[in-house]
Amino acid sequence: MFHGPRGSSMAEKRRGREQWRELVGGWPCSGLTSRRWLLLDPQERVGRLNRTLIGWANYFSLGPVSSAYRAVDQHARGRLRWWLRKKHKQPGQGTARFPDAHLYDVLGLQRLSVRTRNLRWANA
Repeated sequence: MFHGPRGSSMAEKRRGREQWRELVGGWPCSGLTSRRWLLLDPQERVGRLNRTLIGWANYFSLGPVSSAYRAVDQHARGRLRWWLRKKHKQPGQGTARFPDAHLYDVLGLQRLSVRTRNLRWANA
């Protein structure tokens, strides 16, 4: 089996890329912030979204994940803002009414990008 420049097999890298493409095709946030959940409480939706994001982060936690976590964070913020705008029937992007501080501090959305600080191999 051919090994890549960092010692991992190319089959593992391909498997990771395929799983990433599969995830990007069906982001975990998209189904959890669709219109059919507009009647639910935002705290309940954020709790469910957090469980899904943390589960995803634990599954994909091997290797360099910082850029992937930032991309997922950005997508989660955008989808949650979209859902909140539709729920409260607000026009625009939603960044003024629902800034990042509101999403993270008030609603309790998890930041995956902060989780990389606590990884064992990141503190060597």
